[in-house]
Amino acid sequence: MSERDDQPQAPGQVRGLEAPAQRAWSDRVGAVGAIAASIAHEINNPLAFVRSNLEFVSRELRGLLGEAPGQQGAELLEAMKDTIDGVDRVAATVASLQLFALEDRGGVEQTDPRRAVEAAVKVAWPQISRRASFTQSVGALPMVYANEARLVQVLLKVLTDAAESIPLGKPGGNEISLRASFDPEQNEVTLEVSDTGVGMLPHEAARAFDPAAKHARGRGVLGLPLCYRLITSMGGGMFLESSVRFGSTVRLVLPAA
Repeated sequence: MSERDDQPQAPGQVRGLEAPAQRAWSDRVGAVGAIAASIAHEINNPLAFVRSNLEFVSRELRGLLGEAPGQQGAELLEAMKDTIDGVDRVAATVASLQLFALEDRGGVEQTDPRRAVEAAVKVAWPQISRRASFTQSVGALPMVYANEARLVQVLLKVLTDAAESIPLGKPGGNEISLRASFDPEQNEVTLEVSDTGVGMLPHEAARAFDPAAKHARGRGVLGLPLCYRLITSMGGGMFLESSVRFGSTVRLVLPAA
């Protein structure tokens, strides 16, 4: 399990991560955010047009079929309803993508952790559903001090890393879970993601947050140094437990507002 450094460090700094590497990574995040915002904008306009037309066709179809549509008519209406629901799911994913692409001003403010969890899960869902069953336990939580865009980015990376640590082929035999809790004594909110993936070797787990370390692909460790940097820059902590064949658990701890 990795623990927070006792040595003081400048805001946004990670041990071993030099300024040029930080700037390069920030540039990449900014570029991805700009692309995500552009894609979301391009999808939103035609999506609204499609949904409007589907609702119009559905209303007209109901009028034509009347009160007793028959089996075929009922199947058509059900197909229209399912299609509109599908469009709404796409719209929800686009909304999450827009949240991911929020301009990062670098500051922290009172943020609803449940909103960040919802956004990250929606974007990560295609990856998760192909590899594992998913359980989520997120009850009532206080607001936290965080940068919402950064928190979504970290949660998304942790969730997709968890999925990628699980081989394809047996989604029913593997699990990814997300739990959230509040410790009133420490005044902290903990977001915990666990998986039943391949896990990490001891030397990999020991250096999981070290940006200078080279990590094996397929063990869910890619990007963790960057996530560590973002969480610590918000005044939080990031911790890891992992074991080969037993999976990994990543904990994000944030100060409650």
